[in-house]
Amino acid sequence: MKLWIVGAALAATVSTAASAQSVTSTAYDQPAPSWAKVVTFDSPLPSGFSLYGGKIVQGTVPGQTAAPAGDATKYLTTGAGQKSVLVADKGYQSIGFYWGSVDTYNTVSLYDTLGKLIAKFTGADLPPATGDQSLGATNRYVSYTLDPASLISGIKAIVFESAGNAFEVDNVAFGTRPGTPASVPEPATMGLFGIGLAALGRRVLKKRAA
Repeated sequence: MKLWIVGAALAATVSTAASAQSVTSTAYDQPAPSWAKVVTFDSPLPSGFSLYGGKIVQGTVPGQTAAPAGDATKYLTTGAGQKSVLVADKGYQSIGFYWGSVDTYNTVSLYDTLGKLIAKFTGADLPPATGDQSLGATNRYVSYTLDPASLISGIKAIVFESAGNAFEVDNVAFGTRPGTPASVPEPATMGLFGIGLAALGRRVLKKRAA
């Protein structure tokens, strides 16, 4: 499986609902491919994307949240015991995002257009995961691309979850690599997936309001 980031990259095994795939990362933020749509959190979300939960902030608040290294723009932060759900209006073959101060208690889950779990990984899969706010080793651009042979319908949703202080991310990119066949989701299941995501979004927002 070929991923966006090549060269000096760190690979790790992740849990997936289909088969063993891998996530790749490299130090500090990286420019997204020209064919990707990027959610920067600096302005209204691009057309076709929805966000449930989390907070969009800027800068560092000691004891609460820390901007990813070198990031002076707005970013998404997910507090302890909370989830943020970023949903696209269709499936994409590749995703990438800048993960700030990687901690072992940060968890990422990817879902396909049918609402099925594709992969789940934590900061522990990207050692050292010490939460350092300045080092390249703990502020990484993470990429994940579906293997076309897997027949997965595409990545539609990313869930960021934190069991500790915070989970900070920025520049979430969704794309389909030129030449990569994109699967067409089944219409009957898309409605069910939308209902499920709406329910998850309501639970996230209700928990924040409590």
